[in-house]
Amino acid sequence: MRKSDSRNTCLLVVIDNSIEFARDLLNKTGVATTPGADFDPVDGLRYLRLSFAGATPAMHEAVRRISQFVADLRSDAA
Repeated sequence: MRKSDSRNTCLLVVIDNSIEFARDLLNKTGVATTPGADFDPVDGLRYLRLSFAGATPAMHEAVRRISQFVADLRSDAA
């Protein structure tokens, strides 16, 4: 994992295609993220950029939605 130069963002390893993942996450949960491909055209498809810029309760809800989305992906893959 690479560190971001901003203390309010981070890069996280994602599935295979961060563009599709970000689109699906937004459509199914309403949580907006940025595909890593927007920042690194070579390796960025493997990363998703998150920005934590909101009220704490809203961030907790976003994390809950992301967690549920990932759990649903895992159960669909099983």
